[in-house]
Amino acid sequence: MAKLSNLFIVVFALQLLVGLSVGIIFSTLPLKIAALIAASLFLSLGLFMLYSSLKLTNTLKSLLFWSALIHTFVFTLPMLSMRLLHWDRAFNEIEWLGVKATTLHNYSTPFYKFMMLFTLIDIFRTSRFCPQMVALNFKRSSSVEKQSS
Repeated sequence: MAKLSNLFIVVFALQLLVGLSVGIIFSTLPLKIAALIAASLFLSLGLFMLYSSLKLTNTLKSLLFWSALIHTFVFTLPMLSMRLLHWDRAFNEIEWLGVKATTLHNYSTPFYKFMMLFTLIDIFRTSRFCPQMVALNFKRSSSVEKQSS
């Protein structure tokens, strides 16, 4: 269980690092360039979280999996696509299927904080303080355990 908890700790540290980096990037670089770099970081993080969560024996019980899925496919990819397809327009003018890019961004910001909270919950659920998770078969798959040995 300790190794599984470590996976979630690494994910949480990456979430924190990406969140802080994006703030710094937007304060130092031109807006459109900062947006592309930030979206690339968010996409890389989302894909890493999805990949990591798919290595769990019971992926569907992991908050990491569900939050990574939403983060990547509901927020990151649509906003990145909108930005790339409408590079010449201001972000607040971009709209896709009736959804403004700014509206999507306004929902993604609090969701990112919830995603970090969900990762903390997964850390707790896989820690020694929450032994009932063993009964739920919430552990790394045997192939992952063999690789890490």
